[in-house]
Amino acid sequence: TTTTTTTTTTDTDAPFIKFEHYWWGPNPLPATIKTNNDNPHFDIIVASDDLYDDKAFPPLLQTLELITGDRTLVIFTYKRRMNDREISFFEQLEGKFVLGVVDLNAFGCEPYTETYIILAGIKGGEAAKMIEE
Repeated sequence: TTTTTTTTTTDTDAPFIKFEHYWWGPNPLPATIKTNNDNPHFDIIVASDDLYDDKAFPPLLQTLELITGDRTLVIFTYKRRMNDREISFFEQLEGKFVLGVVDLNAFGCEPYTETYIILAGIKGGEAAKMIEE
């Protein structure tokens, strides 16, 4: 399974975005997405519809552990299709992350009753504290 990683930096006054392909799992990160003295932690990671194949869960979890830090907020969005499979993924994620569910009804999203947004942050980290509040 691959993911596209976006890195945004500012050089002088012109921001730029660079896209990189990365195979989930224990593979080394491309040099272009390593930041902060080889610390590849991102502030925000958005994962959309990544829960359809449970064979991809172990490499996805490995990748999340590699690229998340105390401040990283992970946002999962997906349409519920296979409850047992999806619940299994989030149970595995709970080993290291605090999870929170966004109430879409609060935004008037009633037509999307099968759509979920799950927030995740490393236990004890700044993002996790925000989720727990």
